[in-house]
Amino acid sequence: MFEFPLPLTNNWLPKTAFELNLKQQNWLLSEGSLTAKLKSSFVDFSVEILSEKKQELTLEQASFMKPHQQGMYTFREVILRCDNQAQIYAQSWIPDALFSTDAQLAQLGSKPLGEYLFRHPELMRNEIQVAQFDESHPIIDLACSLHLSKQPCLGRRSIFSLFGYQVMVCEVFLPQSVLY
Repeated sequence: MFEFPLPLTNNWLPKTAFELNLKQQNWLLSEGSLTAKLKSSFVDFSVEILSEKKQELTLEQASFMKPHQQGMYTFREVILRCDNQAQIYAQSWIPDALFSTDAQLAQLGSKPLGEYLFRHPELMRNEIQVAQFDESHPIIDLACSLHLSKQPCLGRRSIFSLFGYQVMVCEVFLPQSVLY
């Protein structure tokens, strides 16, 4: 039904461009691990892998990740579920060269990427960008397929630097998630 990876092309803006309420600020602009935050807020947490494939960056992705490493990336798409409800659609772009440097990353499976990234004290994160996804965006179709309401939702993206590599992570707070 869906062709993965889902396109997340949007009008990504600096976090200061949005008027966010305190709850939205607390979730969208948090610099810490979203995985840890979700685990501390809910009883049950799980990761559902939607897609994992190797491909090159699109022009839009490459322009955001300047300078980026040449070569193939693993695009990983997951749903983060809390208490059995879909909360977050997450998409990450991990350079394949990083997989060869760390066996734990290569064996990630259904473990959350956030647990891996935030385990490293040398991890650096650039500024968070925010976007709103309207009802015509494919992410809303995915939300509807998960039996969630058809309504606009907010997402964030940023680049993490680890061991000289850049990992891009986008997280979209699905309708009816903790953000709303």
